Amino acid sequence: MKWETTTQSNIGLEFGFLNNSLNITADYFIKNTEDLLLFQTLAPDVGITNRGQWNNVGEMENKGFEFDINYQSDRTKDFNFNIGLNFAIIDNKLLSLGEGIDFIETDPAVLHSVNFDQSTSRTAVGQPIASFYGHVVDGIFQTDADAASSIQPNAQAGDFIFKDLNGDGVIDAEDRTFIGSPHADITYGINLSAVYKAFDFTLFFQGSQGNDIYDLSRYYNDFFNLANYNKHGRILNAWTPQNTNTDLARVSLNDLNNNIRPSSYYVQDGSYFRLKTFQVGYSFPESIAQKIKASRFRVYFEAYNLFTITNYDGLDPEIGLQSYTSDDRNLDIGVDRGIYPSSQTFTFGININF
Repeated sequence: MKWETTTQSNIGLEFGFLNNSLNITADYFIKNTEDLLLFQTLAPDVGITNRGQWNNVGEMENKGFEFDINYQSDRTKDFNFNIGLNFAIIDNKLLSLGEGIDFIETDPAVLHSVNFDQSTSRTAVGQPIASFYGHVVDGIFQTDADAASSIQPNAQAGDFIFKDLNGDGVIDAEDRTFIGSPHADITYGINLSAVYKAFDFTLFFQGSQGNDIYDLSRYYNDFFNLANYNKHGRILNAWTPQNTNTDLARVSLNDLNNNIRPSSYYVQDGSYFRLKTFQVGYSFPESIAQKIKASRFRVYFEAYNLFTITNYDGLDPEIGLQSYTSDDRNLDIGVDRGIYPSSQTFTFGININF
């Protein structure tokens, strides 16, 4: 076993305009990682206590654009400002997993999915790593007659309709497909700052566009047969004969259709736009600072996570990679199992330079 090997090629351009008040940087890169470390399960007849071992297998490619633009106004004036914008477009693809391996899946136990014994993420050759994988929901049966005439033998009115993707007339594990990606098409940040005489202002926005979130909290909160968990208010809009215009299956303690299985029902758009940081400060005149033997005396107010614009209805769209100690959870990306949201905090501070 050895360290992973990364090689990267870049082509970049840098421009400066208006006496370098306006600066633009554009960069295209291709980054290849070989000898990927993968934890592989060992057969029981090996006769050792460890359930697996790390091996060097596989190759992954990341390529894309990074763009940065920054404008700084004349700093000699009472009012001056800075505007910075950066964004990145990255395409991730798994090129190889070693001989005889086409894909790996997240262990179902990671997601506590004992009811369906299927993983929700699959890392497959030719696809982005940790892509979401499951059945495609194609509506809800509105009558028992529709359900009885379908290829889902245990379905009834109010149950999910799952697509028969391979056309064999049976809904099973072979009808699963890629249903979303946790990787954003674009990530971006906006920095705004300004100074007016003794006052200074700073704003920092960040966001992503095009990434999906697998909202596993719906597994616990939206299906009544998991009776040990509190329920979300969404189940008040579950299907009933009087409430058919909904995307949530019927409430039941006897889910013979297995509505709870991994599917597109859990996948949501994770795009968001967030004001991450806001700060305003005031620097006292030098004459006042000298009274306390200081060269600078500044007070400021700072706020974090003031607002977030998103269509995601979970607690927080900023999910990313979950961190665990278990060996097979290192591909658990973009899965929300009720993650604690980013705190909104307010701070008042004093800066004194001696």
